[in-house]
Amino acid sequence: MQFSNCDEFLMWFHTNLQIIDRIFQKHNMSITFYLISQILFDNDKVNVKQISQKLNLSLSSTTQILNRMEKNKFIKRIQYNLDRRVIYVELTMNGKMAYKSSRIAITSHIQQLLNKQK
Repeated sequence: MQFSNCDEFLMWFHTNLQIIDRIFQKHNMSITFYLISQILFDNDKVNVKQISQKLNLSLSSTTQILNRMEKNKFIKRIQYNLDRRVIYVELTMNGKMAYKSSRIAITSHIQQLLNKQK
């Protein structure tokens, strides 16, 4: 796909971002939920600070997002036995299923976009 100016690109980008957001909403997710789920899916032991650093978010923002994910039963928090201040986070079965299904839907949409560019 060719864009003749910045405005055309931004309109295309905005439209596709809205589509991607709707895909995530169908899976009760957001882009940030998805990115956190990806980190947790790919790694065994992850604490809140590591998630915060990987996504370049403040600890308080990360905690708020994790609270919503926990409320939706996507994650569970586990206290580290040796240091009770350290909290690890892992995906629940519900979180894994939401991540996998949203990943399939997002991948399909992105592949369609790339095929249109050919």
